Amino acid sequence: MKKENEFFSFSRFIQLLKYDFQNNRFHYLTAIPGAMLALGIILWVFFPDFHLSHEPSWRATNFLPFIILGYLIFGILIAGNSFPGFKSKTATIGYLTLPASTFEKFTAQWVIRILLFMVLYPLIFKITANLTASLYMAFHSPPTASDFAGQIEYFTFVKAFDLDQPDRAVNFFICTIVISFPTLGISLLFLTSTFFKKWNALLGPLSILVLLFVILFYNVTIFHLLDPFNSIFLGNEVKLEHPKVINNTVPLVFFSAVCLVILLCFICWLTTYFRLKEKQV
Repeated sequence: MKKENEFFSFSRFIQLLKYDFQNNRFHYLTAIPGAMLALGIILWVFFPDFHLSHEPSWRATNFLPFIILGYLIFGILIAGNSFPGFKSKTATIGYLTLPASTFEKFTAQWVIRILLFMVLYPLIFKITANLTASLYMAFHSPPTASDFAGQIEYFTFVKAFDLDQPDRAVNFFICTIVISFPTLGISLLFLTSTFFKKWNALLGPLSILVLLFVILFYNVTIFHLLDPFNSIFLGNEVKLEHPKVINNTVPLVFFSAVCLVILLCFICWLTTYFRLKEKQV
């Protein structure tokens, strides 16, 4: 390994991705069709019975609990199984002795477990949701009753996450929330895989619950500092409206929470890298 290529070599990185695919190809080849089938069955069960109306009885916002559920389940299955070479002592030795740098091994797993998941899962959900909706309406709509058509509103990110606000800054902030919070969850699972190894799919989610408690405690503390005489500690209703940022539209407590989440994502990635570097040594 040449000194100038000790940190990162694109050819080695590609070989590392090929190695990972060869060892986990069954999981990768079955992941997308398996996820689509599971999501389709769940949505089919929960889709409503039609009623004679020109208005859809299932709005795009009704998909939100299901996309969140998918993030939880598939995030645990994919990010929770990061660094599969750590599942046994023999496999760990073999993985650490691969002719690749620590950064290349980290980046390969980051791309597969975090980047690809965050890009592919929303697309898979959108395709599955709308395909299932089309099939459901085709099977359940009487051919002579046109009023039953369109009873299920198709899924779009704009409608589901209310991204049609007149203020572009607010839309951008909503997008940041939608992306950052799931990313933090799988980033934490990515990190805990270096600690819990083969038990990460079970113990990793517990660490997420602890993190959620920390975020909740942080928000409650901010509420108390901003308005100590009308805080949750005194049993009163918590006011979230003031102060506001981003053109006086986004409450400061929400903005600061999102900034904290983004910071925690980077901390998880850096900690994972140094954990891997520690094992490499």
